[in-house]
Amino acid sequence: MNQTGTKIPSYYLAGIAILGWFALGAQLYLIIQNRVVSVTETIIRYFSFFTILTNLIVALCVSSLLPVRYMKRGNFFARTSTLTAITVYIIIVGIVYNVILRFLWKPQGLQYVVDELLHTIIPILFILLWAMYVPKAGLQYKNALPWLIYPLLYIIWTAIHGAISGFYPYPFINVAELGYNKVLVNTGGLLIAFLGLSLFLVAVAKYLSRHFMKTPLIILLFVLLTPSVAYSQNNPALKKKADQLIKGLKNKGDYPNGGNDTLIDLNGDRYKDILIEYYGASGTGLKNRIQVFLFDPFRNKFKESEQLSNLANPTFYFNKKIITGYYVANGGGYATKMKWDHSKFDTLEYIDIEVNNSVKDHPVFTLSSYNYVTKKRQVKTLSVMDLPKEYNYWDYVPLIKKSDSQ
Repeated sequence: MNQTGTKIPSYYLAGIAILGWFALGAQLYLIIQNRVVSVTETIIRYFSFFTILTNLIVALCVSSLLPVRYMKRGNFFARTSTLTAITVYIIIVGIVYNVILRFLWKPQGLQYVVDELLHTIIPILFILLWAMYVPKAGLQYKNALPWLIYPLLYIIWTAIHGAISGFYPYPFINVAELGYNKVLVNTGGLLIAFLGLSLFLVAVAKYLSRHFMKTPLIILLFVLLTPSVAYSQNNPALKKKADQLIKGLKNKGDYPNGGNDTLIDLNGDRYKDILIEYYGASGTGLKNRIQVFLFDPFRNKFKESEQLSNLANPTFYFNKKIITGYYVANGGGYATKMKWDHSKFDTLEYIDIEVNNSVKDHPVFTLSSYNYVTKKRQVKTLSVMDLPKEYNYWDYVPLIKKSDSQ
């Protein structure tokens, strides 16, 4: 049975509602502005994030409570069981992001503000709402099972959409990268976490309904949302794995001649990756090459990035999470611009370069470019080969200094 008549301050509900709708709207704007697929697919991807869906539920919940400011029979969102289930969902959002996902990228500007709102501030505010204003009496342990329907449906949707589109919103459910067995283990663990947290909140609710104490719960939930650096950049175990991989490459004769290697965080996930820089042995163009092994925290091992290892003359723009590269030889070449998507890349631009050496006195270069964001094609004919400034054509700067190599 749900209690009624518990008044919630209107300013508190309004505050969460304003922050929630602002964050959701701003995130939609940002994802459309930075899209690498069509607007329709981008919007589908937007609603494929558990964070977005759960914060949308929170925003709808507090907005529905705002006109009356108290728990009222007949309002689905005013039910104690509903509010407790939403609390479980938003706590999971906060924990998963702050413990696992926070270190996979470094958002800047508005994206940083939106991220903190969706993953930290709004979860904490809703937890406090539950702790201070939601009636606790009447909750039963059996309520926890129906609360699993939402995350279970989300997992099913993600699997179906991912199989069709190849897009997985979170790396720990990426079937293409981890395989079905590993993803089943991960999702099974998540469902157990949902169930465990649900039972825990019911137990706490029963305790609080008898003792009228809020402070211990508030302190505990703040601890649950505290970011955890589980595997720091300077972890000696990570360096040992890197040393073993480099040694194995050298023993097999697969280490590039004249190469320099170091540990460096290339994709901004706060885990150091292995970078090997060397100069290619074959070809007529500029041949600054790299070999990259990205650290996969979910598999706890390094994995070679074929996209980066096949890229010539790369330039890393770490703040923008963008990489450019090019290769131009007597017979032609290419240039490409890519953006990090966890351990993979979305191609933003590709330029095909043709060289016509039949023209008298000097060759003619034809650059056919395609922008994957704007979907625009462009063709240029040049008498002197050149590329946009961000490609650093003939101005390559290595990332490794001699003092940095292992």
